[in-house]
Amino acid sequence: MTLIVKKEQPMNEALDDPHYLERRAEQEIDLAQTATHPAAVRAHYLLAGHYLDRLYGEGDEAVDSADERSVA
Repeated sequence: MTLIVKKEQPMNEALDDPHYLERRAEQEIDLAQTATHPAAVRAHYLLAGHYLDRLYGEGDEAVDSADERSVA
């Protein structure tokens, strides 16, 4: 039996890998859907959002809506 050790990417490389970002966003969404504490649900969705922002970029709408929330 052969043991294959998979070398992990350094974090800065992983954050530029679209497959990694998509997988992490999906994992965080799954965790949010199974979490029972409201703070945990919120944290997982927040993390998923950050991964998706990193993957697809924050468009002007995302910035505008964040600005509207801070003003209100």
